[in-house]
Amino acid sequence: MKKFFHSLFSNPILLFIFSVIVLITPNLFLLFTEPLSLSTRIAFILFPLGFYIIWMGTTRRIGWMGICSLPFMILGAFQLVLLYLFGNSFIAIDMFTNVVTTNAGEASELLESIWPAIVGVCILYIPFLLWSIAGIIHKIDLKRDLRFKYLKLGAILMILGGGAACYSSYINPLFEFNRVIFPLNVMNNINQAIKRWHLSNDYPQRSAAFTFESKKTKKSDKREIYLFVVGETSRSANWELAGYERETNPLLKQRNDIFFFKDGITQSNTTHKSVPLILSAVNSDNYMDIYHQKSIISAFKEAGFRTLFISNQVPNRSLIDYFSDEADQRINLSPINNDLYKENLPDGKALQIIKDQINADEENLFIVFHSYGSHFNYQHRYPKDMAYFKPDNANTVSTKNKDQLINAYDNSIRYVDFVLNSSIEILNDSSFSSGMFYVSDHGEDIMDDERNKFLHASPIPTYYQLHIPVVMWFNQTYIKENPEHFMAARNNISKPVSTANCFNTITDMANIKTAYSDSSYSIVNEAFEIRNRKYVTDHNEDFYFFNMGLNDIDLKLLDDRGIYYDKSLYKKPIY
Repeated sequence: MKKFFHSLFSNPILLFIFSVIVLITPNLFLLFTEPLSLSTRIAFILFPLGFYIIWMGTTRRIGWMGICSLPFMILGAFQLVLLYLFGNSFIAIDMFTNVVTTNAGEASELLESIWPAIVGVCILYIPFLLWSIAGIIHKIDLKRDLRFKYLKLGAILMILGGGAACYSSYINPLFEFNRVIFPLNVMNNINQAIKRWHLSNDYPQRSAAFTFESKKTKKSDKREIYLFVVGETSRSANWELAGYERETNPLLKQRNDIFFFKDGITQSNTTHKSVPLILSAVNSDNYMDIYHQKSIISAFKEAGFRTLFISNQVPNRSLIDYFSDEADQRINLSPINNDLYKENLPDGKALQIIKDQINADEENLFIVFHSYGSHFNYQHRYPKDMAYFKPDNANTVSTKNKDQLINAYDNSIRYVDFVLNSSIEILNDSSFSSGMFYVSDHGEDIMDDERNKFLHASPIPTYYQLHIPVVMWFNQTYIKENPEHFMAARNNISKPVSTANCFNTITDMANIKTAYSDSSYSIVNEAFEIRNRKYVTDHNEDFYFFNMGLNDIDLKLLDDRGIYYDKSLYKKPIY
């Protein structure tokens, strides 16, 4: 038996075949998950298969080529874990940005929950590495004549695959070789991610001379205070105010002074992209301008407001951090243990800070609160004594734990309800004119249907990631002074809105006019216009949100919930 296994594992042909199979495995999975035409499917398998055959046959010491395949293994493992989480999609540019902007605490919560996928990729790739090391130690060589045969076979396959790719490019304008064929597309995305990182790092210099030319068009007889709450990972599907059957908004639903916009859509399902869009005058039509324009904080500063940025997020060297630096003061809600890791306190800890800052002076005040909202792990987003739906202690992501995950998620929405209602109570003081605006950056998948998708930031979004809650409130003093804004909000409450409306709505609320103001984007203006809402793609291109790869399940959910989109413009992408 010992001799049998020794002869088996010292066979260079078996090692060669095993190596090629392991390397091509991500392509085999993607073949069944991605919307590919027949010619693209042929190119998708033959071209990389030919490359891997040539790669492994480059030298006679096949073990060394196996070790040199480590970068391909890392990308392959990343891709397979991504498929475990989302069910489809290539590794996107934004996924690499997410890696470097996610704090270690949040990452550890995620890794603990996806251990089956991690175990799976270890089972696939570790034997390959060990066999390659054994090949080096025991000098398992591939004979010269076999190498030449494999090289010829690889070249033929690459030529056939390249021809199929050329045909795909000819018949389909969406097809691009370096965007579709794995792993070339991932390598291209890494390069693009690095370029964006440099753009972000250069932001302070690029935006230094920028000005909104902000002016106050109408002044209140009293002090003005506006609170802008940026929510995290809160989806409308689980808001009672949006028709959810569970009691997730017990406090806000009792109020008759709030506006809840049921038809809200995000422009991105990633925090590092969505939040800057929310905080800036830039939208999907001119996204690249975000790298040299300042944020809404500067617009308020120019108009004479004291500005405050409260964050329950870890500084991560993203545009969000640069925007927060524009404020007169930034307060980090949770203690930072180091630059990468922290335990997030519940968002409710910001309430006392808001109250103290209001009482600190008599200046007009603009507060941005970037909350932690409903980020996974959901059970850590609210105090234990506020757990209403139980059991809620699932730590592993699996369909078996789905009910517990939803219980914890719904508890986090109830806590958002508490935080928003408490904020309103703080602002509801007749001694000043005040308003609050809340919007979530994006939604979340929680294994809602047979696709079993989980989390957000998937390259292809779903209904659950796109549909977000939008809440607005004014106190009576503000309404008396600005009846036109109040009436416009009431008239627009059933209309489709998106995160593209945030900047113009909030500056309009405060009667601030800028060089970038557009009243047709303001929800509190009678000039507000209904638009086909757009989404910023992984490559920073703008597409109608309903053309982002949504399938029949998503389209039915949009229809069932009355989400507006122009069906005549719908196109199902295929590469």
